Amino acid sequence: MLIGEKTRLRLVEEEDLAQLVAWRNEPSIWAGFFNKFPLSLGGQKEWYARLMQDPTRRFFMICTVATGEAIGTIALEALDFANGSVEIGNVLIGQPAYLGAGYAKEAIELLLALCFLRLNLNRVYLHVYADNARAIGLYRAVGFRDEGLLREAYYEGGGYKDGLVLSLLRREYSPREVAA
Repeated sequence: MLIGEKTRLRLVEEEDLAQLVAWRNEPSIWAGFFNKFPLSLGGQKEWYARLMQDPTRRFFMICTVATGEAIGTIALEALDFANGSVEIGNVLIGQPAYLGAGYAKEAIELLLALCFLRLNLNRVYLHVYADNARAIGLYRAVGFRDEGLLREAYYEGGGYKDGLVLSLLRREYSPREVAA
C-alpha cells in the first residue's frame, strides 16, 4: 500500500470490478480512454484474471486516506526491469466530488516514488490524447516532459486525433515526501 497525505493506493481486488465497470462506462470518463468498447462485468472478471497473472502490470485503486473510499484508478503497465522503464496509465477519478482536488496528482506522485525510489527504474512514460489539456497539465505539473507527438494515432468521434508521449527520467525526478 502506498500512502500520501490524502491519497492511498492499494492493488485492485475482485470486489472492485463492478465499480470499475460503472466508472469506465460513464461517457465523460470513457472519452479520455483509448479503449473503444463498453465494459461488462464478465469481461472485467476475465481482465482481472489475466492481470493477476501478468508480472508487467500493477493496477491500483485510488482511495482517500480519511475514509478509505475508492475514488479512482491508476496503473503501471509494461513494467520492464531490463530497461528500467514503465508506463503509467488508467489514471481516472471516478467520483465527481473528488475531481480537481489533487487526488490524481498525489496518486501519480506516489507511483513515481515507487518507480524511482523503490523499483530503481530510470524512465516513466505515458500516452495521452494531445487535446486533453487537463491531463497534460497534471502530468507536466508533476514533472513529465514532452517526448513525442503521435500524429493522427487515435480514431475518435469521426476523425483522427494526435497523441502525446510524455516521460520523466530519474535524473529529472524531484521526490516528494510520501510514505511507501
